[in-house]
Amino acid sequence: MKNRRKFPVKGPRFVAALDVGGTNMRAAISGRDGRVLGRVERSSRVLENPSRAAGELARLVREAAGEAGVTLPELVAVGMAVAGGVDAHKGIVTQCPQFSAWRNLKLQDQLMKALKLPVVIINDADAALAGEQWLGSAREIETVAGIFMGTGLGGALILDGRLWHGPSGMAGEFGHLLYDPQGRRCNCGQIGCYETVASGTGVKNSFADIVAQGTRSRLARRFREAPREITAQTIARAAMQGDPAAVEAWDRLADALGALLSALVMGLSVDRFVIGGKIALAWPLFARRADKVMRERSFRYPARRARIFRARLGDNAALAGAAGLAWKAAAQTSK
Repeated sequence: MKNRRKFPVKGPRFVAALDVGGTNMRAAISGRDGRVLGRVERSSRVLENPSRAAGELARLVREAAGEAGVTLPELVAVGMAVAGGVDAHKGIVTQCPQFSAWRNLKLQDQLMKALKLPVVIINDADAALAGEQWLGSAREIETVAGIFMGTGLGGALILDGRLWHGPSGMAGEFGHLLYDPQGRRCNCGQIGCYETVASGTGVKNSFADIVAQGTRSRLARRFREAPREITAQTIARAAMQGDPAAVEAWDRLADALGALLSALVMGLSVDRFVIGGKIALAWPLFARRADKVMRERSFRYPARRARIFRARLGDNAALAGAAGLAWKAAAQTSK
């Protein structure tokens, strides 16, 4: 952490965890074992004004503490996960797609002043992988990559037991590595990023292309008449029933995911992967094929070592990771 000022600790100890997304923000109070004692969820739209964000988040922490029957002096640290670009070294939100006014927002310092507590702030994918390592499917794994697929694709790395942020603080942007130079334009502005195929948006885009090429689908007419009604979940249900276009859309996701896993195997010698996010709910539609593609595209020895795990914590992964990192921050500042 940037600020290592000592914060006195007396009596029972708890931490607060925050998970901030574009639609909702959540706060939870956690004990040392990760057990959630109190939790609240509110709309995150009140955070759009950057000058008010820290105050609103501090209010949410106090509300969660009240739900848990914990007083503010009993809290020793706050961990915060943000869906956006975070310089974890400086505690700055560099950019946030959900809140366009959040540019180089010094949220760590602001929240620390509002609550008089040490604060650690990281990207939500980093937090989710940290949570899976603490309480989920990556327990006791020292080197692991996390890939979290929802609307987009987020990534994170733990190398030799430590989250790897890189010099810029923003390592793990696997979704914006190049996959297809002739592909679709990504929300980031580039062409053919992995996220354009291996994500919920990617599944829907692939399905649209496949139907346009003439592959039959029982969803085709509905898709043409009301495209917003067709989601990755809708396409997953159709694929499980054998719909040809839907199956192919998920195969394309699996191929892209397998290629990404292979790049990480070959480039970083990572041999353990956690796959999470809402797309992981469709695990049977892509996991085996992605594993096969990863092994075919990698050298034999590192590929033999590689194992893919499904995330266990679901929507709670980022909160769990934020809590675990808050405990580490408390340990640092009490020395």
